[in-house]
Amino acid sequence: MKLLIISKKTIDQPFPVKIETLGEKEVNQWGRDEYPYNVIYRGEPRKLPASQALHSKLSMFPEGSEVVIKMVQFGDGVTWDVARSDDKSFTEAHTKPDWEERETKVAEGKVRHGFAIEAYKLGHHLDQSTVDTINAWVRYVMVGEVQPHTEDVPF
Repeated sequence: MKLLIISKKTIDQPFPVKIETLGEKEVNQWGRDEYPYNVIYRGEPRKLPASQALHSKLSMFPEGSEVVIKMVQFGDGVTWDVARSDDKSFTEAHTKPDWEERETKVAEGKVRHGFAIEAYKLGHHLDQSTVDTINAWVRYVMVGEVQPHTEDVPF
């Protein structure tokens, strides 16, 4: 069976696994306590040699649990984070920000701020009509499109 090695080279990288069997204490070739877990990683059975620190986190979950293991920087050393795989705050998609989307939102905010300042200087009140007008201008500046205007039919 292949080994699943989580080292400092893979720091902050999530490892989603299913715990097949819990590790029983063994002493490795360097004389350190080790807890070999049998896990499923990416559909493949693997042996995970867990340290005492990792074992203390993994042992809280029953066999058959799907968890995400991550080694994280902690001061000058490292520590382990282990959470159920359905914990959305822990998955890779939620740990890596979408910088392009973030930059777009920041730019939109700056453009919106500029139009809001000018609307204030012109004496416009802060109501839904002014907000809609500002948002239409922001869309025009950011995307280059004019929102289609639908007239209210009085009947």
